[in-house]
Amino acid sequence: MIIGRHGEPNLQDIIRDIKKFTSSRIIEAIRENPQESRRELFMWLFERAGRKNSNNTKYQFWMQHNQPIGLVNETFLYKKLDYIHMNPVGRRACARAGRLVI
Repeated sequence: MIIGRHGEPNLQDIIRDIKKFTSSRIIEAIRENPQESRRELFMWLFERAGRKNSNNTKYQFWMQHNQPIGLVNETFLYKKLDYIHMNPVGRRACARAGRLVI
């Protein structure tokens, strides 16, 4: 994920808020979608992970830690973009960059 900011708030706060918002929306969508055949499995996995971490109230969707990296120049930015695009290819989730279907 690439996030831009100017001034306050700090990057950790932005990441925290994005993770909180997206996890609650995704869990809600899984719970409410009657066509989601893996609903019970997903909810069990999220709840099990949540019980293992005292920072959670019920579910854990995202990994607990963040590793923000400052994109200090254009070369570094393109290097990171290439990594984001090629990572599914390296993990054999798809054959070519941009072809990952979720």
